[in-house]
Amino acid sequence: MNPLIQTILILLVHGFCAQQPDQSLKHGIRGNGNHHLDDRSLDGIAEHMPSHNGVQNEPLMSHKTDTSGGLLLSSHPSCAEDIARVCGRTGISLDNNLSVLTCVQNKEEDLHLSADCHHLMWSYKRNLTNDNHFASVAKSVCNRLITENADCLETEDEKVLSPSANLMSCLIERLVPETDVECKAFLTKMELIIFSDYRLIHKFTDFCAKDIERQKCGRIDTNSESTHSQGSTIECLEKSMDQLTDSCQHQILRIAELQSDDFHLDRSLYFACREDREKFCHRIQSGDGRVYRCLMRHKLERDLSRNCREKLFQREMLAVRDYKVAHGLAKACKQDIKTYRCREATSDQKEIRLAQILLCLENAVAKNLEVDAQCRTEMLTHRTNLLQNYNLTPDLVSACDTDIQSLCSGSLEKGGKTIHCLMRHSKRSRSRGAKKSQQISSECRRALEDLLKEANVAEDWRVDPVLQESCQTPVDMLCHDVEPGEGRVMSCLMDHMDSKDMSEDCRQNLHQIQYFMVRSFELDTPIYKSCHRDAVKHCHAKSDWVNKPGAIDPERGPSVLSCLYRYVYHPNPKVQLNHQCIYDIRRVMRRRAQSVDLMPNIEEPCLQDLAHFCSGRVEGQNEEDVLQRGYETECLQKNYDELEPDCRAAIGNFTEDLSTYVELNYPIIKVCAHAIKDVCSDLMDKDIEEGDVMECLILNKNKMAVKRYDKCQVAINHFQVLQLKNYRFSHKFKESCRQDVLQHCPTVTTKADVIKCLSGIVFNDTLTSRRRLRVSPECQNQLRVELLERNENIDLDPNLDKACKHDRETVCRGVSAGESLVVNCLKTNMHRLTKACQHLLFERQRIEMSDNSVDYSLMTNCKTAIGKFCTADDYKDILFCLRDHRYSQGMDDRCRSVVLKRLAQQNNDYRLNPRLKTACVRDVPKFCAKVIDDHRTDPQLEGKVIACLKKQYVLNKLSQTCEIEVVNIIREVSQNVELDPILYKSCQQEIQTKCADDTNDVTECLKTRFQNKEISDERCKREVARLITQVKADIHSDPLLYKVCVQDLKHYCAAIPAGHGRQLSCLLAELDVGSKMSAECKTMLVKRVEMFEYAAQMAPAESVADVYKVVAASPQRNYFLFVFFCCITVIFGGGLLCGRITKPVTTSDKIK
Repeated sequence: MNPLIQTILILLVHGFCAQQPDQSLKHGIRGNGNHHLDDRSLDGIAEHMPSHNGVQNEPLMSHKTDTSGGLLLSSHPSCAEDIARVCGRTGISLDNNLSVLTCVQNKEEDLHLSADCHHLMWSYKRNLTNDNHFASVAKSVCNRLITENADCLETEDEKVLSPSANLMSCLIERLVPETDVECKAFLTKMELIIFSDYRLIHKFTDFCAKDIERQKCGRIDTNSESTHSQGSTIECLEKSMDQLTDSCQHQILRIAELQSDDFHLDRSLYFACREDREKFCHRIQSGDGRVYRCLMRHKLERDLSRNCREKLFQREMLAVRDYKVAHGLAKACKQDIKTYRCREATSDQKEIRLAQILLCLENAVAKNLEVDAQCRTEMLTHRTNLLQNYNLTPDLVSACDTDIQSLCSGSLEKGGKTIHCLMRHSKRSRSRGAKKSQQISSECRRALEDLLKEANVAEDWRVDPVLQESCQTPVDMLCHDVEPGEGRVMSCLMDHMDSKDMSEDCRQNLHQIQYFMVRSFELDTPIYKSCHRDAVKHCHAKSDWVNKPGAIDPERGPSVLSCLYRYVYHPNPKVQLNHQCIYDIRRVMRRRAQSVDLMPNIEEPCLQDLAHFCSGRVEGQNEEDVLQRGYETECLQKNYDELEPDCRAAIGNFTEDLSTYVELNYPIIKVCAHAIKDVCSDLMDKDIEEGDVMECLILNKNKMAVKRYDKCQVAINHFQVLQLKNYRFSHKFKESCRQDVLQHCPTVTTKADVIKCLSGIVFNDTLTSRRRLRVSPECQNQLRVELLERNENIDLDPNLDKACKHDRETVCRGVSAGESLVVNCLKTNMHRLTKACQHLLFERQRIEMSDNSVDYSLMTNCKTAIGKFCTADDYKDILFCLRDHRYSQGMDDRCRSVVLKRLAQQNNDYRLNPRLKTACVRDVPKFCAKVIDDHRTDPQLEGKVIACLKKQYVLNKLSQTCEIEVVNIIREVSQNVELDPILYKSCQQEIQTKCADDTNDVTECLKTRFQNKEISDERCKREVARLITQVKADIHSDPLLYKVCVQDLKHYCAAIPAGHGRQLSCLLAELDVGSKMSAECKTMLVKRVEMFEYAAQMAPAESVADVYKVVAASPQRNYFLFVFFCCITVIFGGGLLCGRITKPVTTSDKIK
């Protein structure tokens, strides 16, 4: 028995007796509550109170009474034997009627009491509650409570079955912890008596008689003396609550409210759960709903009896209808409910649904208002109850009944499993040919959303029993130091979705909840707390977490979240979000980018495309790739051009965000986290990111810090290929070139075509020396970045890749596409490529040569050399700086190799040498027009135009500006024969067989072999002869000769300008006159003269002008001129003489 029941509390003034009840009440009872009362005093009241029909119960007066004159039930002949049998061995005092009543009522219902004993007990309890004397006692014992609640006195005047019970029920409602102990004990005693029989309950018999008959829950007969244990009638009515009249529903809920304080007052629950209480809650003292809460905590235990579980569920159902039935919640939250006006716009006479109270209090919590800790604990308990049993939400049961039967196998599982089944089928099916019936109805979805909001599942992970069961281990391992509440644990779990310690069940259950969270801004507690004010200000969000009754919901979650995200990086500081909101928004958007399910703005417009393109594995695709997170998004991006317009727009916007904010790029963040930390950490720390991190990763993807993460490099390449589909997918390029694209390239959208269009404009403006380039400087700078990226990987140049597809397979098979390896391979084997590939590759070379900063191989391999030797801020012509330092100490071999290759490419076609083309703009059409016309159809000129210019240089016909560039080329070739494409091609066999060992100076090897007449190939011999002829015109082009004669040149020919053989002629003249030159220089000059003479023979003049120039440039020119003039004189004289002899003219002919 409850200790409170066992303790004899003060109920009435000592001396109150049956013989003088009125006097006793008048003189013995005082409002100060200082008089000691015992249970026997109630016996006197019961004995002298009129019967239910107003007639005195005389038979009771003739039996033995206690010391105060009251009737003793245990001594009455009708009950003495039964009471002795039932309660004799319990140890209670049989001289205490209330103890006897408690004993009988706490036994099983079927006690086999005699009819007379039933009648005696019924009469006793009826008399105890039906007379105004009881009200008088209550007014005395509970004087303070009545004074504080004067409105309870007004209830006595209502037309009711039991006026005293009416007052008592009002007082019970107003009990607070501060209520006097005497008053509280008195009312508790009376509750125990009244709730044993529905006919003793105030108003119940008035308002529920017809419902009892209609539902066949028993019958009302106020004159009946049937057994007192009729709790089954109330239990029957509770099961049919929806079918009862409003007035009866009200009475049932009022009864439940009164019962909620003490486990013993709900008789059907008490008997059903008595053994379970001893098993699970034997240390819990009854009162204040403590036993209820204990049993509720164990309601899913397997050892809990079925009957007890059912009774607890009935109790929960009542609490859902009227929050006051949940005594702990009503008591703990009483002040908060009043403070935050949770009963606002609701009549005091009307029951308040639990959902309304929970939503109201959650609204206060969401606004960071103070809510009592005990109240929040009670809220958590009831939110958990809502998810544990879907039947507690009638609207959900009604809306989802069909869905549960069809999708959840009709399973009525407790513990939240049915609700998670509905969650699982909330996602719209995206399988090809999927039936619409495989997903829940819109009505069920809406009801499920309402339930999740009522339970506020995201605020505390423990609310969801399924989630708690599946995620307890991951929480213990990954989030053990995170305090529950305010969505912290849920947030921690989402941050560790990819952890090896995350179980698959936990991951799936989290995903199901997140599916609903992203569709309701209010469900994400951290976001709501930090961003609510900004959301109301900028995004027209609701001012309250929950709509007030009758209010219309003006917004849905995704639109608010998307709106907030647009403000995260707003350029205007005055409209930027607060820092905590920015942090939380970036965090949540990063998580939701993992799956299309979590992005309603993509899922809804892309349902058909998802079903068509991404519903299953295609040929050559790995099943693991299909199942991994992020697959569907990548699939849609891959098929971007074929998507429906609305889906294409959604994916386009999302991909733009990916290029701007790398944190949204789930594949990149997942596999490149360490790489970002290594090479781009300073950019990640910035509050505002505008594509900097993505650009940083792209520019550094071939560094070891990134390359060591293979998947990271693959992910970066994949995203670069994705960006090709639309220039808007590259944030910086879009922002820098938006106006230029609209003005100059309005009809193109793909990034490759836009780059082609803009780069062509820049190239043409540069070649024509346009004073003001049409493309803006900002766009030019970003265009360089894009061209550099394109040149790094042929896969990023779809046009070139398509044109050279066959060549890649035949010429460069097995060569990696990245780091410009394939492009360099194609350039090296230019002569083996198809015409289409040659043409497009040549165009790429022209752009690289016009702006060296976009040459990936050059800029990458020569980065150190550029920093060491070149001070220019603009790298547009950086090749010429590197050319001048290519043999300097400290020049990297890889860089030197690239520089030589670029110089060779320039010498192969004058169009690839912007300086030469500009300097010789008049000379080329003047002297080499025929060469160009002859090779107009060839993709490359193979050095023929430059050879033509060299020839004109020897003949001294070039303009000064053109001559300077040609001399530079001649000097470069003298140091490296590979820079002369015609010579190198003609002598390749000779070089490989005869000069392979002389790697330091192949040119000098060829000259020596030429002079020694050891070159057998006629074509090679002619080209070496031409090289020698060109070198003769400039001593600086003969490194060996210049090296040994440099001192003599300074001494004897310092005043002689370089070029056209003048300095060499000076040295030869000094040699002829016997000047004191160095022996080495004399020896070298003699050898060179012999070589020049032999070269002249092998490279005969091709015109009269060539002959004159050759003679004029020869050291023996005077001799040749003398012989020439002698020949002319002989011919002229001979002609005159022979003409007169062979054909004389007569005089007559002369006269004519």
